[in-house]
Amino acid sequence: MDARSLGSELHGLWGFVLSPFQAGDLDLVSLEQAAAFQVDAGVDALCCCGAIAQAPQLERAEREATLDATVRAARGRVPVLLALAADADAPDLAARAQQLGAYGLLLLPTSERVGEMASTLDEIRARAPELALVLYHRPPLLLEPGELARLCECPALAGVKDGHRDARRYRRLRGALRGRLTWIVAYEDLMLPFGAIGAEAFAPVSASYAPEYARACLGLLAAGDLPRLRRLLEAHAYPLTDLRFSRPHIDISVVKAAQRACGVPAGSERPPQQPLSASEEDEVAQLVEDLRSALAEYAGSLA
Repeated sequence: MDARSLGSELHGLWGFVLSPFQAGDLDLVSLEQAAAFQVDAGVDALCCCGAIAQAPQLERAEREATLDATVRAARGRVPVLLALAADADAPDLAARAQQLGAYGLLLLPTSERVGEMASTLDEIRARAPELALVLYHRPPLLLEPGELARLCECPALAGVKDGHRDARRYRRLRGALRGRLTWIVAYEDLMLPFGAIGAEAFAPVSASYAPEYARACLGLLAAGDLPRLRRLLEAHAYPLTDLRFSRPHIDISVVKAAQRACGVPAGSERPPQQPLSASEEDEVAQLVEDLRSALAEYAGSLA
């Protein structure tokens, strides 16, 4: 299967699994329930062990257990990807991910050198030839179109997820490789500009607790109904994003608070994530209520 075929399976709405902890230990039962919730709600792909799952705070055994639980929850209904640092250990971990049933990898750069990333892609493909590879274009890697074209010499490279939030660079990269890759956007508050440029997939945080909201936003984007899309984003996605990045080490805590408010198992966090203040907890609760009101208005407008 070529990269275009691999990437076509990754279009649409991406969900992702956060890591619920109880007394410091990974709670795999809650993790599997949260993953199944997203799949049951209709996400098109599911990614585990990403930055929002506190991947740097997970041991290798915990990552493998997370992937295994996520694959079980998916039951073959959607592609499952494992987020993985593109370092010296990546080829060995990729081979294990293939054994555990992953569809692909989301590779997080660890070097600014394009040559190192190209070598890593080739080594992973040699060890795990069945996996689709998606590059998370984020620091320390910053690509020009010719450099991305070089990485595309690896037939398994199927997609690029944007992490720089630079619409001009994104437009240049996508224009140079049009049709070769699936293009994924990480931040839902940037859905409008990056969707207009032509992203085929979106990974909004709301997919982890209110996938019906994320799906409604994508539907309005596809329909070109920008006024109603703006109202949905203004009701929840914009202020939630601002709260996540209002101070250090609460971005994941905010998403987990939203999960709890929506009845999704979330557990606690590991340091360096910090607990929310009482006022921040109240703000998240209000934003979830605003989300529900906005969805009710959206549904009413369709009646």
